[in-house]
Amino acid sequence: MKNKIEYIINHYPTNSTDYVARKLNLTPSKVRSIAKGLDLKKCEDYKKSLMNRLVEDRRKWYEANIPPFSPTHLQEQIILGSLLGDGYISKGRKEVLTIIIKNILGKVKEITDSGNNLN
Repeated sequence: MKNKIEYIINHYPTNSTDYVARKLNLTPSKVRSIAKGLDLKKCEDYKKSLMNRLVEDRRKWYEANIPPFSPTHLQEQIILGSLLGDGYISKGRKEVLTIIIKNILGKVKEITDSGNNLN
């Protein structure tokens, strides 16, 4: 039993309770009970790693569960009209208008370069 207590003292703060329990062939609740009796707590680095893993797992779950977005042409036009209707997207009105004008000029250049007349 002394070896088990030493193992718990050395490994409980930095490893999962299930891991320590498997190594010692004890139940997780028994390991927690012994650790509590010894006033052991999980170390801050271990808690941070658990939090980071939780955040990463939540992000992966969220990204895996985003439904596919395939709007029809009409829906695209409604979305673009809504975004561009007042010329404001998060970058600000002036920058958005500059982007829109550059896109329009680019299309005009493509048409004139291809030899088609605008008339």
